[in-house]
Amino acid sequence: MLGAKFFRATAIIFLLALMLPAIAPATTVRPVADIIEKDYQAGQIDYENKIIYQLMSIRDPEKLPVQYKTSAISAAVSGPGKSATAIFREAWSNLKELSPDGQAKVSQYLTRPGGAYAFDSPGGHFKLHYDISGPNAVPTTDADADGIPDYVEKAASYCDSAWRTEVTNLQYMAPPSDGAVGGDSRYDIYFEEMNYYGYTAPESYGPNPWNDATSYISIHRNFLGFPPNTDPDGDQAGAAKVTIAHEFFHAVQFAYDYSEATWWMEVSSTWMEDIVYDTVNDNYNYLPTFFSSPQTALTDDSYHCYASFIWDKYLQEKFDTSVVRKIWGGCIYSTVGQATNDSLAPLGYNFARGVAEFTTWNYITSSRNDGLHFSEAVSYPAMTIAASHSSYPVNLSSSPVSPAGFGSAYIQFLPGIETGDLEITLDCSDSRTWAAYLIKSTAVNNHVIDSIPLNPSGWTADVTVNNIENYYAVTLVVINTSINTTAAPFAYSARIRTDYAVAGTLMGDTVGYGGAVRPLSYNIQNTGILDDIINVTVYDSLGWLVPPLDTALSLLVGESKTLNYNLGPPAGLPLGTRDKIYLLCQSTGDPAVTDTASVPFRTILQYGDADFDGTINILDVSYIINFLYHAGAVPQPVPAAGDMNCNGMINILDLSSIINHLYRGALGSPCNPF
Repeated sequence: MLGAKFFRATAIIFLLALMLPAIAPATTVRPVADIIEKDYQAGQIDYENKIIYQLMSIRDPEKLPVQYKTSAISAAVSGPGKSATAIFREAWSNLKELSPDGQAKVSQYLTRPGGAYAFDSPGGHFKLHYDISGPNAVPTTDADADGIPDYVEKAASYCDSAWRTEVTNLQYMAPPSDGAVGGDSRYDIYFEEMNYYGYTAPESYGPNPWNDATSYISIHRNFLGFPPNTDPDGDQAGAAKVTIAHEFFHAVQFAYDYSEATWWMEVSSTWMEDIVYDTVNDNYNYLPTFFSSPQTALTDDSYHCYASFIWDKYLQEKFDTSVVRKIWGGCIYSTVGQATNDSLAPLGYNFARGVAEFTTWNYITSSRNDGLHFSEAVSYPAMTIAASHSSYPVNLSSSPVSPAGFGSAYIQFLPGIETGDLEITLDCSDSRTWAAYLIKSTAVNNHVIDSIPLNPSGWTADVTVNNIENYYAVTLVVINTSINTTAAPFAYSARIRTDYAVAGTLMGDTVGYGGAVRPLSYNIQNTGILDDIINVTVYDSLGWLVPPLDTALSLLVGESKTLNYNLGPPAGLPLGTRDKIYLLCQSTGDPAVTDTASVPFRTILQYGDADFDGTINILDVSYIINFLYHAGAVPQPVPAAGDMNCNGMINILDLSSIINHLYRGALGSPCNPF
């Protein structure tokens, strides 16, 4: 709920210049296939043409319609797309949904690229198909004069390293065999001119009783002009290494579930680049996309998912590499969400808790690195701060960004010239579940991380960290822990506490019956160190509180008083109708000192109120008699309204219960909370 229960924190922060990542980030690329997808989503092209054009943008871009051909030229200038695996997987999976003509066109693009020559890797697991002339020709340098281009021989060794790491050492299942397709049972690799690093294409259903598939891989024919990396052997070698590690892990994934979520496939494959070839760091090129937009969902399928590989880095370094393998094992028969929960449960975690903690690691990067979290944190970008404050009070306002499911936002509070206690209120949308942390920094790279307990009835919290002058920085981290949900806001405020302080607390629950007056109470306390007069205002969004409460209380230090007020929802309202109550108490000694809250109020069923007028009386007895014995109307708004004794039936016993309640002092319905 958006409203304010308070979460108080003390903070001192000094701003600094933050270090750049180890390598310059590549230009964010929007492949032509993404533009085609956008046009499909906008209804400008149909699904069949979307599939055809996306494949064409990879395999035969010169045949694209002119609007995409222009985009293809622009993309070629700005840089390559990462992996086209998702495009080939979608086309193959949905081939039968297309028209006969569409199937023929798509099948043409799903055909293996081919190659006039072939070379078997020394490890015996791969067959590499290549050309030395034509559009897909590999570099022909052959320093050892053995008749095999050096580029192909090196690629073969990279393939063997990927197999050794992923299958032999990490114990993932090997890709399903394609039999003799490609010449023999070895896994087939092809080289191709394209505006991508590479792709893995599923080809036929595998032998197991789950969603496994055979496949082949195609990688770029020379990797010239690709983004920089830190490979000692040079950018070209580095790009080839990580592409093979990445795409071979897609082939491994197809042994578990070729239909798994795209974001998880790409997160895992980009992470695997770091496992197989740790020194290359080509994936650093994607990190600015993640660190500049933490509010984007971890599960987002866009370009963002390549940068999200650090989720698997968190799992690896918090636990170990086997966690990712266990999640993939669970994906055979369940979703990645359930598989992650199941894999983390023995470790005392679940998906949401892991993601929440992960967001704190993401803050401690670049010059904020404390040496206790990501091992390569100093080379990661600095996390983007959504808002930074150094003057107070900060009035209650909505967050500058709204986190999507498994997204986050970072709010920073700087001390300026202030001393004393900083109080922060946090109030999150009640349409989601949330987690929050406070990162208290005594130096730029020295942090204490506190989890903030949130009230799940409204996702509000308050916390106090004393003596702001003792801290270099305090950062509020707010996480939307509702997976696969759209963005939702939160609100916060902050102030430095002075001699005057007030606290207001709503007493009891906030539910009522339509047509009935509900008494409610608001407790106000002087929590400052001086006596004060407190102005108190209570109102609601739908006007059910008549008149609104507006009064003043004289309170000694530590004294509290309770104010009573009535809320009267109209009769006949649908069950679950929501109002919101706003409560404000303000010091007259220092009018900047306030405490605010907003709480939901909703209408519920009153058992025994058969005519749905808000009260239980003799008219309800008459209503039920007519229903039972004279074919009268069913109790409103739902039949259970006539079930006074709450036994699941409407009968003469309910009439007796109402009469005993009205005239003999018996208790009301056991199902009614008041």
